[in-house]
Amino acid sequence: MTGVVVFSASAIGSQNAMATPASVSTGHGAMTFEFPDVVFDASENCITPSFNVDVKSSIPNSDWSVDITIRKNGQSPTGSEGRSYGTNSGPGTGTIQICPGLDGSGTFIVDGVFTTFDNQTNNKLEKTFISSVNIKKGSSVFVLSSLKRSGSNISITGNVTGKSEKYGMVGLRGYVRVHYQLKNSTKWLSLTNVFTDKSGNFKMSVAKNLPKKILFRVKFMGNDSMEASEVQKVA
Repeated sequence: MTGVVVFSASAIGSQNAMATPASVSTGHGAMTFEFPDVVFDASENCITPSFNVDVKSSIPNSDWSVDITIRKNGQSPTGSEGRSYGTNSGPGTGTIQICPGLDGSGTFIVDGVFTTFDNQTNNKLEKTFISSVNIKKGSSVFVLSSLKRSGSNISITGNVTGKSEKYGMVGLRGYVRVHYQLKNSTKWLSLTNVFTDKSGNFKMSVAKNLPKKILFRVKFMGNDSMEASEVQKVA
């Protein structure tokens, strides 16, 4: 029997959802800021997602810029900065680098500065604002190829993959841990674990005398950019 589970499927397709928008104005105009939700992919590489701004200038011949940093609550900003700039009214976009292994996932606070410059009077005005962005792990796909028992020997094979924007579905690196649950118990007991290879494959064999027809849980523990996923099977 082969089992396939897609864990955290809500992360798929959520890149267009919006976190907390912000609106701010100076004496030269107003700006609306939005940062769509970000989802890491299976490459585990740093990414450069885009944020959006819309500026309505109240004076002619003006320049503007929006500069941002991001941080988790109670922490210092990450090492990257983002910027968008333009002239007079109109939409704009900017990017900021986010690294799964360095910055992590979760809800980040966006600290920003909206700057306007009147080219006729050489007058510069600034206004700070706060917004947020949700940075999520991608979904992993877990395939349990086999879970076989022969006497006291238990052998398990499978594969874990995730979607990469550049390469499509690729193997995931990370730990796979196996637990079992005895009948009439809700407690999971540890059996063994193994690290997947570069293709996301795993294979393990362990000798342990266990009752027949008990529940096993084979779980990919996730990594910096991808969620955990698991398959359960009675054997």
